[in-house]
Amino acid sequence: MNEYIPSEQIQEGLRGVLELLPLVYVIIVLMAIIGFNIVRFDGSTVKNYKVYVLLISVALAGVAYLFYPEDEVKVRDVPTLIIGCVSSLFFTELFIYWRKKRK
Repeated sequence: MNEYIPSEQIQEGLRGVLELLPLVYVIIVLMAIIGFNIVRFDGSTVKNYKVYVLLISVALAGVAYLFYPEDEVKVRDVPTLIIGCVSSLFFTELFIYWRKKRK
């Protein structure tokens, strides 16, 4: 069974996805969104919250790009920035759905 599954290719693919997705960056964006009261713990949001999420994620990426050393931060190239912003929106939507579902 193992001879039919290219486990090395699967491991390389998963490693590539994890390298592109800056999870710490997404978590910090979610904490900032909750901290600025754009998304509340009950799942309610302010009007046009997606714009605020994008603005916060771009601002935090700019801070990471300008102030952190090149080896310590992964949000220094444009594709990772785009993936980070989109995944921040996705996880924000997931958080809102989860909190509304729990009500």
